[in-house]
Amino acid sequence: MSPEEEKKEEVEEKKEKQPSDRILVYAVIALICLVIIFSLVRFFAPTQEEVLTIEDAHKSNIKGKLDPEQGYMYGPHSFIKFGGLWYFQIQQGGILVNVPLRYGPKEVEDIPLYGGLDNRFNNATTIYVAFNPRGRELTYVALAVGELTQSLNKAFGNEVIAVCDSDCDSEACSACEGRPILTCNNTEEAIIHLVDSPAPKILLKGNCIEINGYGYDLVRHVDRLLLEFYTVMKTTPEPLPESELFLSR
Repeated sequence: MSPEEEKKEEVEEKKEKQPSDRILVYAVIALICLVIIFSLVRFFAPTQEEVLTIEDAHKSNIKGKLDPEQGYMYGPHSFIKFGGLWYFQIQQGGILVNVPLRYGPKEVEDIPLYGGLDNRFNNATTIYVAFNPRGRELTYVALAVGELTQSLNKAFGNEVIAVCDSDCDSEACSACEGRPILTCNNTEEAIIHLVDSPAPKILLKGNCIEINGYGYDLVRHVDRLLLEFYTVMKTTPEPLPESELFLSR
């Protein structure tokens, strides 16, 4: 293949990729909006058949009648596997609500938390969720955003607003037009920043939570954070690494 033909092929590949990236960015933002506007059926209004199945599974689990891969007790909390998701229960408006997550606590025990949050985050009614519109794996970002939005909006009552962490000239970034560009370093508002990184970790930085990771590891770290929010897991965060202390000043 001649250099001219190779260059032409590269241009065509970029043209094909841009619409796909743009659709994924819109999908991430639209997912947050849809979760806020409409109640997610699996979260707060499962069908009667599903309620009975889940309730029966919890009862069997509490009695120790389930295999470990089907359910287990984590402290006082019953976790059961149903439809590929882990469910546990919280009190919501005087009733028990089944909360779905992709990972149970035993699958995320190895994930530490670093740093700490202050009242800018703890007392916030609105939380921004920022992501990279040029990220390599936006499908998993959408999954992570869905996990966060379900809990922050439906269980904790926070307004969730999707934002981009950077701007660019690519068509993929057109979904960011008219939205603020926010990161942990340029806002005093409560924000959760999903960061593309080969080194997964959770950093608590005052008003900001930075969740690093790729693919399902990003989703796993989001579920670890949510289990802390629900007080299913109660840990004392480790001090921020020195490199992060410098960056967070």
